[in-house]
Amino acid sequence: MKKLLIALAIIVVTAAVFVVPSLMPSEKGVREEIHIEGSPAGASGGMSSGEGQEAPGGEAGAGGLPDVQLQTEGSASVASPTPAFDGPTPTPISLSGRERQAGALVFLNPSEVIPESEVGITGEGFLPREKVSIGLAAANQEKTKQLGVALTDKNGYLAGVSFPVTKRFLPGSYRVRVEGQKSGQVAEAVLRVVSGGPWAEPATYSGRPHTPVDISGGGFRPGETVSVHFDSLAAESVAAARADVYGNVSLRAVPVPTDAGAGEHAFILYGEDSGTPVRVPFSVLGFNPWVALSSYSPQAERELGFAGHDFAPGERIFVYLNDTKGRPVAVVRADGKGRFVAARGFVIPGSA
Repeated sequence: MKKLLIALAIIVVTAAVFVVPSLMPSEKGVREEIHIEGSPAGASGGMSSGEGQEAPGGEAGAGGLPDVQLQTEGSASVASPTPAFDGPTPTPISLSGRERQAGALVFLNPSEVIPESEVGITGEGFLPREKVSIGLAAANQEKTKQLGVALTDKNGYLAGVSFPVTKRFLPGSYRVRVEGQKSGQVAEAVLRVVSGGPWAEPATYSGRPHTPVDISGGGFRPGETVSVHFDSLAAESVAAARADVYGNVSLRAVPVPTDAGAGEHAFILYGEDSGTPVRVPFSVLGFNPWVALSSYSPQAERELGFAGHDFAPGERIFVYLNDTKGRPVAVVRADGKGRFVAARGFVIPGSA
């Protein structure tokens, strides 16, 4: 048979999307930085819902406090003997069964916070250059977790000490306890953590259409249904979950809609009882389909193979010869990574 040089004028690959989403001081002049991670109630994380609403029982919850890592940073001069602070000052509390000597006081700045805040600790009435132990406990617990040790100045004042209240703190009341290691003087102040409102964050902030995204959040009303929408509350929800007793939600494999165009978008979490939406920005990355042929100068009535990648995962792909009119010469399906291989794709017609 006479050899024919077949020019493939056009190989048009079009994708028909077929998607089944699965919703899936230590020493003098050293500043002590106290860092706290986790939840005081031993919960899985997050805050309970409602502005100022406390965890069950009206306090910070039951169970042990999280592990704490004490860190020191650089050197800092001891603050002025006069403790300065903003906001209300709680009445210092003496430990039951121990007599507090006059002048042993501790102050928090501020004494009422929302998560993602810094709390400063100042004190007075301790011995000069005395090491003091600092601890934290839920207000309804006797056991105090040791946070670290700081050093008073030459006048017995404590300053330059702080710790962060992360968003994993449950709303409620806590006791901050300071005890002089030599004098034995002890004072406490009450810290109140209030809810900062609903929040949410994704495991990743970008992905292609059909990408599964895990989203966690908190601050919703306990037990309420939280639905997830893409770009607009008017759009049909792409996932939903029920908040736990602490107002936390955990949504797994929330799909990015297959028809989402490349650009800036957002997931919107909506508490159906509280009526509060939370917007989570998300960047959709576009597809860049690419196809390679087994031969770029095939003979008539010979098989032509092809392969491609960067299609939508699991979608059906129609292959046409020259144009998209008529029936496709082959139909393949992309795998979970948007790739396909058709080693024996189709036979080049003799009339081509």
